[in-house]
Amino acid sequence: MSDDTTSQDALPAVPPSWENEGHRLFRFASADGKAVAWLCPEIGGDTIAYAVKVGGEWVHVLAIGTPAEVTDAPSRYGLPLLFPFPGHMRDRQYQWNGQTITVPPTVPGIDAVTHGFAHVRPWRLTRHAETGASAEFRTPDDLDAEQAASYPFTVRLTQDLDLTEAGDLLVRLTAVNEGDAPAPVAFGLHPYFGEGVLGPDRTQVHVDLPGASARVRTGERAPYMTGEREPAPPNPVSIVAMGETMATGRTDFQEGGDTAVIRDLRPIDGRAGWTVEVFMNGFSDLLFFAPPWQNSISIEPQSHMPGCASLPEGHPEGLVALAPGASLEAVCRIRLVAPEGSTSVS
Repeated sequence: MSDDTTSQDALPAVPPSWENEGHRLFRFASADGKAVAWLCPEIGGDTIAYAVKVGGEWVHVLAIGTPAEVTDAPSRYGLPLLFPFPGHMRDRQYQWNGQTITVPPTVPGIDAVTHGFAHVRPWRLTRHAETGASAEFRTPDDLDAEQAASYPFTVRLTQDLDLTEAGDLLVRLTAVNEGDAPAPVAFGLHPYFGEGVLGPDRTQVHVDLPGASARVRTGERAPYMTGEREPAPPNPVSIVAMGETMATGRTDFQEGGDTAVIRDLRPIDGRAGWTVEVFMNGFSDLLFFAPPWQNSISIEPQSHMPGCASLPEGHPEGLVALAPGASLEAVCRIRLVAPEGSTSVS
């Protein structure tokens, strides 16, 4: 199967490097055939790739890993899902109902818990249509025995993915407490934006981050938040070079949703001035992250403060109980925007 997604008129069958791969991908496309995405339920319910056709080029908005890379590090490519503990967890422990609960490592080969379980466990496909797909993840049924013992709450998380008529990728997350006891529930998204839009040098890119406040961090390497706020520094944010890392948190968004904007993208179709917009509604926080290991950046909308599980029980920024029968919902929209004065991305 050809991997030429830069000049063909037909929709690409698979993302680059995924030809003849054993993992099953579910493709969906916008009604006009000018945007396409692939969902892989068995690898953490990850949206492996999302591309928009501009002129004769398929522009990959999300960072694409090879099948081996995504399998080995599912939180580093595409659009990983974070649940039920977005962010880092100090000492692999959280407090709930007066108890200290230890969580098994979620990062292969590292004694750490990062972003919970959903990105390292298989999901179930519940809908596959021409323009969208849905998948769900349920605890404790979809956890292994050790994970289930550390999170014995009955919670169903659903993701609904759709490509709009404009070619935007729309993601809706819904968590429902189906148990009979309050459950600590938080979720988030971890979209990586790679060289398909950034170009070969991410330091040329700048980002406008929403939020009136910045999260105060501890001095540790991991982006632990203290729960305190300070006024957000002015935009735009400059990006560190490859080999370096940065992480900064934002909160206190506008009512009705807010938008992060990635600016100064590489020229596309011979035109400069392209941007990527990440709109979020229903999320309280955003973590901006530039990893040292790849030429990408990540804009992570989260329902609660990143690393909220690390705070003591009862802390106002710590874990929050979702009542039996209650739900938590949020929406994120990712859009490739043409330069000002252009009528569309095509």
